[in-house]
Amino acid sequence: MRIDLKAAVLGLGALAVCPGVAAAGFGLAELIQLGQALPDAQTQGDISKDDTRASLKLNNGRTFTISSPDGQTSLANLIKGDRVTLDVNGNRVDFSTTAASFETGYDKGDQAAVYSISSVVDSRPLTLSWEGTPDSLASANRLSATLNGQPVTLVLPDDQTLDDFKGSTPITLLDANGNPLIDGQSLNALSPKRLLQLAARLGMLDTDMALRGAQKQAMAQNFGILSSQIDSAMQPGRASAPSQGQRFAAGRGLNVWVASEASDLEGRANTTAYDGEGKAAFVGLDWKRKGWLLGLAAGHSSVDITTHNQVARVDLGGDVIAPYAAVAVDDGRWVLDAIGLYQSLDGRSRNRYLAGDVNLDGERWGARGSTTYYLPRLARWQIGVTAGGSYLNDKLQGRYLGTQSDYGVELGELFGGFKLGYDLPNGQLYASALHYHNITAHVDSRVNLIEKDDPSREQLKLGLSHELGQRWNVDFAGVAVVGSSDTRYRKLQATLAYRL
Repeated sequence: MRIDLKAAVLGLGALAVCPGVAAAGFGLAELIQLGQALPDAQTQGDISKDDTRASLKLNNGRTFTISSPDGQTSLANLIKGDRVTLDVNGNRVDFSTTAASFETGYDKGDQAAVYSISSVVDSRPLTLSWEGTPDSLASANRLSATLNGQPVTLVLPDDQTLDDFKGSTPITLLDANGNPLIDGQSLNALSPKRLLQLAARLGMLDTDMALRGAQKQAMAQNFGILSSQIDSAMQPGRASAPSQGQRFAAGRGLNVWVASEASDLEGRANTTAYDGEGKAAFVGLDWKRKGWLLGLAAGHSSVDITTHNQVARVDLGGDVIAPYAAVAVDDGRWVLDAIGLYQSLDGRSRNRYLAGDVNLDGERWGARGSTTYYLPRLARWQIGVTAGGSYLNDKLQGRYLGTQSDYGVELGELFGGFKLGYDLPNGQLYASALHYHNITAHVDSRVNLIEKDDPSREQLKLGLSHELGQRWNVDFAGVAVVGSSDTRYRKLQATLAYRL
């Protein structure tokens, strides 16, 4: 029996209309060549029913190998089902059909069915689905399909068919509303920037956009809790009663604290809107002496977000370790602080149109620094002006169908604003207003594809601190982004501190 590889080759060739980002998995040129080699698939000899691999020679002389993933199951047996996974030159490809089996669908090539193919194209997952008859597909000059859940139509010149499709072929690619994504240009003629824009429109960067949203939320989540502890310990107290009027009357010696946060998240990364939730819990130990604060915190934080219309869901988090330090000078008027952060990352991205999860694994490195100037006290009021910056580098890998790709991304922000405190007999009411400005896009233009043009946010914080006896302090705070922003959240924080 001869195995008909028509749908596989056609599918891989059609996948080439959606080039993605940095090369990994299938390259654009190879996919185009596979589509171009379709006429030769029928003339390269019969395949034995026991063969676990088959070779397909392209018109450029390069040979592609299609094989069974386990190296033992024959290709003939694999296509007896309605879903099959094959290795194409070592890259995993998932095929499925609504026909009784691939064998039936190809043997009865004049009967319509839905065919889907999913793989990694230029380092990003892509699923192509179309409905039709295998026999008519190669001779057509138009293909209506769905790419990562996005309906598209590929139109070739009148005198050419899909058999003739090459990288130099001028094509028209239409979206669901008939608007041209590519209008009479060849794939080879598109600039790298244009290819990336096209990839974003066709859903190939859905996971990247969701991960960008998760990273921006994690920036506020992790550094927010840690900076609150520094503020608690370093805010100047009243000279007449140094143990009161402070959110955390950190004396000389050791202090231990525990903090937790729950947050409601929403935002947008380019065309992808999302919402979700975040959770974090930390324990910290610090030492304060003569205006110096040295501390170490450890905990766990995670972000779980879902894009609108339930297209994709990303959960990402892990254990955190964060050293921090601060120093007060000029009788406490100036406070300089710094935070370092390391987080082991683990999670997954589940996309509705993919054949499986994108499993995520990696690490996150970060740093934050700021300077705060406290104005002289006015009765019970304390006002501080602050400015600083923060940085995160997610070194993240994603694995889909056995192919590993780089999903790493960096994030840098500058911030500034003021802090306000009002002393109570046994505690303090406090507030802050900060403006955050994302500067990553100014040094890496690729980030614009997943961020668009809204790099800032305004954050308000309101809290209450209360002393429980001589050594205990409890703190509750609410944090929210106000106004229009692509990164929005509402958080509740609780902290319990003990002075040893």
